[in-house]
Amino acid sequence: MREDMHKVIVERPRCGGSYGPQGGRARMRVRLDPESAPTQGRMRERRTKALNENLAPLRRYIEAQAGRPWDKVYSEIRQRIRATSAVQLHVLQHIDDIVARHVDLVDGVPWTRTGYGGAVPLRPRRLRRLYVCPRTGLVRRIPEPPKPKPPLRAEDRVDVDPSLSYCRIDGEWVGVEFAAVPESWPALERSYDVLLGRTLASLRSLWHIERELRRFYGDAGRYAVRTRRLGKRELRRIARETVKTGERGAKRRRR
Repeated sequence: MREDMHKVIVERPRCGGSYGPQGGRARMRVRLDPESAPTQGRMRERRTKALNENLAPLRRYIEAQAGRPWDKVYSEIRQRIRATSAVQLHVLQHIDDIVARHVDLVDGVPWTRTGYGGAVPLRPRRLRRLYVCPRTGLVRRIPEPPKPKPPLRAEDRVDVDPSLSYCRIDGEWVGVEFAAVPESWPALERSYDVLLGRTLASLRSLWHIERELRRFYGDAGRYAVRTRRLGKRELRRIARETVKTGERGAKRRRR
């Protein structure tokens, strides 16, 4: 860590971009033509006060420590940043915005607790890309979320009743048993969708759960709990249903 970390973090960040002229239109007119400056105005511009904290150097340092023990990283931080001043103490309080320290592992995936008592999987953000592994104590990078699977097509699904459908998965027809989506968040944490390959709570909110189920199944009120092999009678029924579906599709195309 740089020796002057305690100094650079209490400087004001350098705002603004490096492309094009800096400032608003009125300010640029004054710079180009001082005669066009207003004859009356404020002695000081608006919104000039700001807290003297610059977290960018600290964030870059922590992100470069991926793979190291967090205890050693935090010890080095405390050697340069002390809680003796209000600004440095405020910077220390921002560490949780840079690295997630209170994490649980669920099937190898880092989860974090929410403010309302639930838990959601960690997702990388623009300002927080790291977490502390609860098993090893090492600083790790937050994994990217899995890509959404393509939705089930109508020709790959035969609905028997609300709790059972025949679905073609990877070219093979299987029976998929469904259950109603629970209402409580702890129950959502235990509800695993076998076709999506994730728990419902991993979708982070009720709104995201309904959207994903509606996108994948066309129904936001149920999720797949298990699959099973089909018998000959069920396979014959699928053959009849697919023939009917093909005939209806041909009629619509002729129209």
